[in-house]
Amino acid sequence: MPIDDAVAAAALRQLKTAWNGRFPSWEDYKSADRAGTVSANKAVALRLVRTAPVPMPMRIVYGVLLPWAALLVVPSLVLACWLLGLNWLWLIVGVIGSAVLFNIAREGQCECLKLGAARDPGFYMVAASAGGLLFTPPTQ
Repeated sequence: MPIDDAVAAAALRQLKTAWNGRFPSWEDYKSADRAGTVSANKAVALRLVRTAPVPMPMRIVYGVLLPWAALLVVPSLVLACWLLGLNWLWLIVGVIGSAVLFNIAREGQCECLKLGAARDPGFYMVAASAGGLLFTPPTQ
């Protein structure tokens, strides 16, 4: 079992344990989402971001543009340093910029997962049963 799947399975077990062995309903999720107590699994968010029922611009930005930009920053700077004679220290800026873009993309994918789960009960079932969402019952 890949490590991402093992982490997702552990998150699903933890979700059920937090809800006394039962799978929380969509209404439970929406109340936890309004309270801001939902966390998302980044590996599951990466797999589901393109199918989430969220606005198309969010899916394009966080699912396509930012990941590709993060991937292409360093090779582009290597090419620019070689062809344009830029200082090779710009590669350090490129690596840092790539890491920042990648982290922004991952956080945006998690937000897409949470927003999609709040909009569609079917998508909530898919995301939560895949171990993508973790939240606890509200405290009294």
